[in-house]
Amino acid sequence: MDLVKVDDDVVREMEIRRQQHSKKYDRKFEELVKSMSEAHVEPEKMKIPFSRKPTEQETNNLREEWEKEYAALCTSGRTLARPNPNSSIFSKILAQGSPSSAKAGTTRSTPRTSKPPSADENIIFGQKLPETPAPKLLCPPRASPGSSRRLSIFVENLPENHAEIVRGTIFAGREAKIMQNDPENVPSTSTYGEPIRPYLLFARYISLEKGLLDDKNRYKSATDPRFREFLKENIKYKVKQSIKHRTSSEACAQILNYFKTLLQKQEVQVLGGYAPVLQLKTNKDIEYASLCIVHNYVILAERDESLIPLISSHITRLSVFYGYIEQVFCIILLSRSALLRQHPEECMVKFLATSMNPSSPDAIKKWSRQKAHIILFCSVFTKNAYCFSKGFKLKLTDEILWKYVDASTAHILEIPRGSFILWQLITTCKPRLQVDKERWIQLLLNIKFKIIPELDLDSFDGDEAMLMQLKQTIDELLHP
Repeated sequence: MDLVKVDDDVVREMEIRRQQHSKKYDRKFEELVKSMSEAHVEPEKMKIPFSRKPTEQETNNLREEWEKEYAALCTSGRTLARPNPNSSIFSKILAQGSPSSAKAGTTRSTPRTSKPPSADENIIFGQKLPETPAPKLLCPPRASPGSSRRLSIFVENLPENHAEIVRGTIFAGREAKIMQNDPENVPSTSTYGEPIRPYLLFARYISLEKGLLDDKNRYKSATDPRFREFLKENIKYKVKQSIKHRTSSEACAQILNYFKTLLQKQEVQVLGGYAPVLQLKTNKDIEYASLCIVHNYVILAERDESLIPLISSHITRLSVFYGYIEQVFCIILLSRSALLRQHPEECMVKFLATSMNPSSPDAIKKWSRQKAHIILFCSVFTKNAYCFSKGFKLKLTDEILWKYVDASTAHILEIPRGSFILWQLITTCKPRLQVDKERWIQLLLNIKFKIIPELDLDSFDGDEAMLMQLKQTIDELLHP
């Protein structure tokens, strides 16, 4: 009976929140209609000015499209897919007599052959990336005793021309569909100016999760188990060695070069095992090794948040050399963390059980993992955007980061622990966001005078500590 009552309460609260959200959209829609009726474009700039008042039929059509878009809570992202702007490149690939590779649209199965300039090489392997140490909460979130509010609910390398051709699955040699909803191709706003939701922004990575798991299982069933275990254990050992506190920077660089040599299908020395050396023979071996590398780094980040700055630096350095690492990283993190996807219904349902007893060891453990995922994602995002600004071909860029920030701030009131996401964005991602100073200040003011007051009035129970931390950080950033 208690579970039934909790389910009814959650459904009722979700309906109330949806109605409030609908009212917010209605106000924006009225402002949109008003601005359309008052719009005036100078004739020298546009020969067909729009200065008339919309008809009732046009207004109704716009409202229907608006409501359909708001109600379409799916991860397919099809409504946001746009025509391929670079289809000529696809035609060139076909004209070069390599239809099989063009049709497969595989990711780069071997590391990039063209090396970055020596100066840029020093940026990645010889110097430190800008570190963004993640701040920690003083204590885990707990439900306030006697609170009358609702229950607490805890919470690529892609091909260089992937906008034209990308594969439908992770491993090479499979036919693929042309994907047009990469984060860089997805518009930052919906049809009528409202920022899209994060799970639509990263819909492509989310959709590739099943293909990643299927191809991983297929690879495991088709390869020698001794070789596979040998490869996994050596990667696991090297990853652990690379993040130990006593490991020097020179030793870390040697381990990264070890992975670099391994992914180039060259022989590397190993300790123990049934062979003195290890060498990858096929492209599928390389992709499986990349998956093992990322998986082990993520596991270590979940266990110890203090290692995240170092782990994120290693992932970024490997992504610069072999961008497939970046793709696998995004797929793994987005598939593990519902908070990163920010799907309202999914977050509410996923953490319903933990809301019954937020102080239980299981609830604390789950929340700790979610925090680690968010901090690691923001940290890698920031470092990859920095490397992209230096000329390296990565997919997590400043533009995509701002799209994610806009999407988060627009829908944060529907997400449990949303204040923690905002806090990480303005702290961990600060080095890249503050590059655009005007936009950065506008973001801080928007959070301080618009989002925080709304969170004060209607926040999830248990968010008080994080909301207080967010307020303090905003004040410090606005008044250093």
